Amino acid sequence: MTAQPEINYDQLIDKYIKLRDKKAEIQKAQKAELAKFDSAMLALERIFLAHMQATGAKSVSTQHGTAYQKTQTSCTIADRDAFLRFVKQGDNWAFADLRANAPAVKAYLEANEELPPGVNFVSRLTVNVQR
Repeated sequence: MTAQPEINYDQLIDKYIKLRDKKAEIQKAQKAELAKFDSAMLALERIFLAHMQATGAKSVSTQHGTAYQKTQTSCTIADRDAFLRFVKQGDNWAFADLRANAPAVKAYLEANEELPPGVNFVSRLTVNVQR
């Protein structure tokens, strides 16, 4: 039986933190570099949109591709209590997206030794490193 080499955890954690810091540095530099492209693309999108609005067109088609209008929507809750009253009042559940709250489900599982009905629960053991 071969002896296992001794692991120097101090060195390994130091290495891990240096790798994580370098990764963050590269991500920051990439984000700054990509911002230049995003800015140029946004300027072109504004030109396309201004042209389409001026001409009443919904799209501009060329041999290289097509620019077209698309409406994007976003919806956030400004007043949680008011929204919940609305949803519950008229059976308006179609206005809400439901999901299980993981910490609450975990607490329920620990207290009752079973999951709430209709819920899946997965727990993974991972390793994190901090300074």
